[in-house]
Amino acid sequence: MIVKSKTTSCHGCSFNRNGYCYWFQLYHKMIPHDVIDKGCKFRIAQIEYIETSSVVNYLMDKFKGELLE
Repeated sequence: MIVKSKTTSCHGCSFNRNGYCYWFQLYHKMIPHDVIDKGCKFRIAQIEYIETSSVVNYLMDKFKGELLE
């Protein structure tokens, strides 16, 4: 069974490093607290999906989970 993230916050983004966004080429910017839990349109997931059991799929659906590295 394949499981994908239900939430798309900055926590699971590959551009997020220690609270700074590295999407900006010239300099990195600190991610505001009101944005870090929402994410943005430039987000690229660290983990796209995983193959796992139906129990993990149920928990991801129930708690709107996000795959983190």
